[in-house]
Amino acid sequence: MPVEEMLSKCPKIVMVAKDGREYWALEELYDVLAGIERYEVGKVANGVFAVYTDSTIERLLDLVRSYEYSFIRYLFFFDKCVLCTELEDKLRSYIERRCDDPLRVRFRLKLRSGCRGVIGRSKVEDVIRDSGCIVSRKGSYMLVIESVSLNTVGLVFGCVRSCNYSCQLVLPLSMCLE
Repeated sequence: MPVEEMLSKCPKIVMVAKDGREYWALEELYDVLAGIERYEVGKVANGVFAVYTDSTIERLLDLVRSYEYSFIRYLFFFDKCVLCTELEDKLRSYIERRCDDPLRVRFRLKLRSGCRGVIGRSKVEDVIRDSGCIVSRKGSYMLVIESVSLNTVGLVFGCVRSCNYSCQLVLPLSMCLE
């Protein structure tokens, strides 16, 4: 797949660096990516990078789990991207398919530039509650809504795993059962 075609798709991973540690976090990310053949890394914002690749999530997860991280705060494995203008409608159906049990869910909402102001924290909480899940600060599941470009938002609803002392990995729900 050509690089241009990869970049037009949803990133497989988004990495968020610890404050002031962008350079070193990026070095850690490139160490992981050395294990795959084709990838492209794009900067989303200060300390936030998107990884585009045609590798499978399973392969990427094996690589990610084989390293320890000191400078990465979050690694999100996105399973869906939507346009900012469609976020509210698509979010509802996205969550409803994943909340058939009353799971305790925390969430991260980080919208930038063209997506800012499209949806607020209270609206996301309402969508989660309406779907049958429970909004909780200590939930073992997490909904991540993160800008990945000027007009696109990445979504992942899944389990939270540790990737080191203060690093969190969020995997899609389908990967949590493994």
